[in-house]
Amino acid sequence: MEMMMNYSCPVRTSSCMGLSRSGVFGMTAMIAGLIGPIHVGAHETEDLDDNPSVQSDWTPPIDGFDWIQLVSDEWLKGEIIAMYNGKLEFDSDELDFLSFDFKDIKQIRTKRYHEIYSESHETALGAIFMKGDRVVVKGGREVSFDRGDLVAIAHGDEGELSHWTARVSLGLDLRSGNIAQLDYNTWWNIRRRTGRTRFVLEYLGTVSRLNDVDTVNNHRVTNYYDYFFDRKFFIRPVNLQYYRDSLQNIEHRVSLGAQLGYWFTQTDTTEWSVAVGPAYQYTKYFSVQPGEDETRKTPIIVAQMTFEKDLTKANDFTSQLRVAVGSEESGGLDTHWLNSLEFELTRVFDFDVSFIWDRVQNPVANEDDAKPAPDDYRMITG
Repeated sequence: MEMMMNYSCPVRTSSCMGLSRSGVFGMTAMIAGLIGPIHVGAHETEDLDDNPSVQSDWTPPIDGFDWIQLVSDEWLKGEIIAMYNGKLEFDSDELDFLSFDFKDIKQIRTKRYHEIYSESHETALGAIFMKGDRVVVKGGREVSFDRGDLVAIAHGDEGELSHWTARVSLGLDLRSGNIAQLDYNTWWNIRRRTGRTRFVLEYLGTVSRLNDVDTVNNHRVTNYYDYFFDRKFFIRPVNLQYYRDSLQNIEHRVSLGAQLGYWFTQTDTTEWSVAVGPAYQYTKYFSVQPGEDETRKTPIIVAQMTFEKDLTKANDFTSQLRVAVGSEESGGLDTHWLNSLEFELTRVFDFDVSFIWDRVQNPVANEDDAKPAPDDYRMITG
């Protein structure tokens, strides 16, 4: 066994020079016995990394940013966009837009003001401090919640635009020469979302024109407003729809009603809800057979289903089904079913493939006694 020891005395004094080699070894042994083993170099770093108290005691600085800590003890700084349905949206200067399962968030410390919505219908505005099972909001007054009661987090100081989102899908096909043809389709969805309310305005349209003659002219506008009582039940006091379809001999169809809704599931990756209620429907046809009325008015029952699923981080699936039950004179059972698969290309642009099925159980014949087929199928890409 070989032991090496370098001993130096920067200043030559009588006490330093007066120590013998055996005295040096004796003093070293005595000091080592008093203070125990000393670890240096890489071993010191390993001890710090393995000590959870060193990591958990670190507190983010007050620097104008929002900070979140993951269950892995990693801290991220940036800006909290929103939290709803178990998803926390976060924007980092270095990592760009991020989305986390809320169960993976260990702590939250915000500098900006945010609005909190609780299960008990309470709201609070202020800076958020969340650790463990407690959420504290410090604004004009300090309010605390149980973490399990937290429903949503929204921007508190970014203005009205922070509540709005929009999605647009466009498809266009042009032909010229021996034939002049235009095929155009679009689908756009605008939403305003808070912790307790949801406003949706949606448009779906298809136009096909051959040699300046419309062969397809189909438009559907849907507008509704939801108020959430809790995580299961909601009311839809306004449910409005406008529909026009030249192939179905429908010039204008308007329905207005109200519904009661229920969430089957709201998880980090899946939303599934239904809403059912009465409505009043007005229909005007392009033309009808002699002796018949071009307009029909009838009460109907409307049932709507919405299903949204995150298949992967870049692929989403959406299914929307609307069924209206009315009198036989107004068409009977009216069905509209949209299924869309979304492929995320960038943060701004997606590629969508949508399949649409429209069915009128009892179409109304026009003045030439031509009765439309009950079913129409379309596929939209864009």
